[in-house]
Amino acid sequence: MPLHPSWVRQSSSGIPKCNEDEKRDMAWLQFLERKSLGDSSVLRARRDRIEDWMAHQRPSAPPVTEDQREAWNREVETVAAAIDGAWKRLKEQKLGKQ
Repeated sequence: MPLHPSWVRQSSSGIPKCNEDEKRDMAWLQFLERKSLGDSSVLRARRDRIEDWMAHQRPSAPPVTEDQREAWNREVETVAAAIDGAWKRLKEQKLGKQ
């Protein structure tokens, strides 16, 4: 069965809830090993299908440039500093009221 987005959409809704709950607490490869019950050919086939699907989902180019990433990080630092300053002022106000 080919693994492409329509297959994923069609199959994902049919995954039993127990698989979702079990998978949540472990790495995906560990989950596959567990579900393959020691059958290396089943594990290899499942792993290959997932890795093939993941390879086709990656964008051909990064979604942002390095300059954009650096600008974003500078903005995050500015916001973090503003929040830290606001928190400090609020704590000082609280202490002043006591």
